[in-house]
Formats: sequence, C-alpha cells, structure tokens
Amino acid sequence: AMYEVKGEGCITPASLMRMLARLGSEQGIEECRAMIRRFDLNGDGAVCFDEFKVMMDA
Repeated sequence: AMYEVKGEGCITPASLMRMLARLGSEQGIEECRAMIRRFDLNGDGAVCFDEFKVMMDA
C-alpha cells in the first residue's frame, strides 16, 4: 500500500520514485523504470502484487 498511487494496485515507476524520495533516495524516473522492468513479468510497465511477491522472494 505504501507504493500504490490512487488505488492502482501496482507499483509504477512514478510511484516508486515518489516513495524512494520520501525515504531520502533520489532516483530518476529512468532508474525507477529499470528497477520495475527487472520484476515486471507481464511487461505492463508496473509491478503488480504477484510480481511484488516474486521480487520479495528474490
């Protein structure tokens, strides 16, 4: 829920960038896109809950 934006139910590059900024880590949108791509199993540009579970097990 920390990463969700407007109930999208997924982590987008923009929502990841905002959360990292809140945690004091300044990442650009391209860096966030690259992080998302690593675990974006269905290629939709976001990490859904199932993909997030895979990421946490990695």
